[in-house]
Amino acid sequence: EAERLAAGEYLTSMEHEAQSLEQMQVELRARGASLKVKRQEIDAMAMEEVPRTKHELSLYAHISKISWHYEATDRIRGRVNAHDNKEVHPIDFALGDVSEYQLANDLWNIID
Repeated sequence: EAERLAAGEYLTSMEHEAQSLEQMQVELRARGASLKVKRQEIDAMAMEEVPRTKHELSLYAHISKISWHYEATDRIRGRVNAHDNKEVHPIDFALGDVSEYQLANDLWNIID
């Protein structure tokens, strides 16, 4: 009789655990679906933003006539191509040597 009672309790606890796992499975599926929708939204936003950003960078490069050297990670490097007189002005600043304000002014002075 004690074994039967213990088996009944074990069965009941297993049924509760199975229900709990089924509930968790439903919640995880819902979360997965939510994440899938969010991923689609992010992908759609990236599909809009990347071309727009590339276009803006292209415009800035055309207006400023700056060609950046992106491989220099510890410095701000590049060149300004002055189309009128065919001059090329190098840009080479160490990061942190001057304030961002002074750096912007120096870049504008080179561009002008």
